Amino acid sequence: MKTKLIIFDIDGTLTNSQIEHHAAYLAAFDSLGYKTLNEDFSSYQHYTDSGIFAEAYFKEFGKKANKQAIKDFEQLHLEQFKDVLEISKLTEVAGARQFLLDLADSEWAIGFATGSFLPSAIVKLDECNIPYKHDVLATASEFYSRKEIVLSAINKAQDYYQTKFDEVVAFGDGLWDFKAAQELGLELIGIGYGKNAQILIDKGVTLFEDFLEKEAIIEKISGLRKIS
Repeated sequence: MKTKLIIFDIDGTLTNSQIEHHAAYLAAFDSLGYKTLNEDFSSYQHYTDSGIFAEAYFKEFGKKANKQAIKDFEQLHLEQFKDVLEISKLTEVAGARQFLLDLADSEWAIGFATGSFLPSAIVKLDECNIPYKHDVLATASEFYSRKEIVLSAINKAQDYYQTKFDEVVAFGDGLWDFKAAQELGLELIGIGYGKNAQILIDKGVTLFEDFLEKEAIIEKISGLRKIS
């Protein structure tokens, strides 16, 4: 029986897709001829595909983006992303696929929460052969904020597994993942290396370079406190 839940970010956590995603995102804006685009996306209120687009759209046109404008940009990004993948192949974060497979027979259920639009998120998971279920995948196609996306993933997992989990932990690679986890009272396990990893370490996050450290990761999450 599944009594615990792990919510996984995708880009930089399960798939090495940040560079390709970013290139496609900029190309989508460029094709639309945006003149006021601030390319420092970390400075936006919501570090998600829909959140960044909504803020950039408002700055460019002085009005809120409607649902159709967001949907059209989502499709444009997907097309640009597929073009990028014609010349750059995505890879999994080392050990990610096997780690998820190993959880299948454990007490841990799995959910996914990403700041990516849904169509490109699916491409990433499929390209890297990461096992997932659509029913527990929450994306920026639903919400602007990371907090709402993670909460949606938790709710979807509870509906899918028909249980209320007594323990929930998040896995992510960036400060945005840490902030969302903190807002929801969740422990974050960091994945990655470099600048983003050091930021998480400085925040007191336990960090692993990848999922090849499987035993150490399992030991860490097994020792976490239950949520109240």
